[in-house]
Amino acid sequence: MSDILQSTQEKPSDEMRADISGTAQFSDEMFKEFIGLILTFLTKTNQANRMMAAIESFGEENGINSSALQSITRNWLSLLQAAQKNNTPPIGVRDDLVSLGLPQDKANLIAKVFKKNTIALSRTIAGRTLTVNQLTDMQWRFGVTSGSSELRKSGKTFLQLKLTINDGAKSDAVFMELTLPQFFSFMKELQRAKSALDAMS
Repeated sequence: MSDILQSTQEKPSDEMRADISGTAQFSDEMFKEFIGLILTFLTKTNQANRMMAAIESFGEENGINSSALQSITRNWLSLLQAAQKNNTPPIGVRDDLVSLGLPQDKANLIAKVFKKNTIALSRTIAGRTLTVNQLTDMQWRFGVTSGSSELRKSGKTFLQLKLTINDGAKSDAVFMELTLPQFFSFMKELQRAKSALDAMS
C-alpha cells in the first residue's frame, strides 16, 4: 500500500499521523461533536473566530490540552481541506483515515458526513476561489479625443478605468482605456458574472 494520501496527494507528516490516530481515543460522542465543529469550520469560513472559541470550549469541557487540540484541529482541517481541493471521493477520504490509524467505524462516519455535505463543501471552495482576485474599487472617467495624428480618431469618446483588485495579500491598481463599444461589452460581461454569482449563492 502506498504512503501517498489520496486527499493531500503527498506523504503524511508524523504529526498528522499522530493527531488523526489520536482522535481514536475520543468517545463516540466526543468524536461526533469534534467532527461537527470541523465541518462547520470548513463550510462557514466567515465564522472562524466563533469556531475557534467553540473548539477551545470543546477542549476545556473534555480536558484536552489546548496546544494539543490546536494541533489536532489544524491537521484535521489540513487533511479535509486538501480532500476538498483535490476532489477526493468520500471512499478515498475513508481509506486515508484508516491508513493514518483511525478505526474503520470512525473513518466510515467521516466518509458519510463528507458525502452528505459535498455540496456545502464545494460551495465553500468555489467561494474561496472567487474571492482570490476581488474587485474592491472602480473609478472611471469619460473623455473625448480632441486631437490625434490620425484624423479618424479625433472626436472619439473613450473611457479610462482604474480597477483596484485585492489578491488576498495586497491591493493593486489596474488601469484600462476602452472605447465606448468596448465599455458596453465590458459592462455586459460584468452583468453576466454578477448573474452567475447570484445563481450560486
